[in-house]
Amino acid sequence: MKLNIKRILIVVVAMILVGLLAVLIGRYTGQAMAEKSKERLAVLWPDVLALPRKDRAFLAQLSLDCNLPKEPIEANAVTNCLRQAATRMEEKDASTRAVQNLEALLPTAK
Repeated sequence: MKLNIKRILIVVVAMILVGLLAVLIGRYTGQAMAEKSKERLAVLWPDVLALPRKDRAFLAQLSLDCNLPKEPIEANAVTNCLRQAATRMEEKDASTRAVQNLEALLPTAK
């Protein structure tokens, strides 16, 4: 059986191009979701990026868990989404104290 180098190269190049396209689509989608999450978090924390890194990371994790970008841009919707995610996080691991941590952050919201 004779290997066709040209055919193998075409397949390899096609695989690389598909991989690059997937990375670009993933990056664009991730950035769009991050912007939508920041927009919703800004309803409660107008300067969300000024929060300490630990708090931003915690809110980002909750935002991903509750799919915050799909929620309306309203304080109640954002708060409920984050609370549901914190509750689920605590159900998985009670030592996280996620609900208490979220509630401690919420009073700083305006």
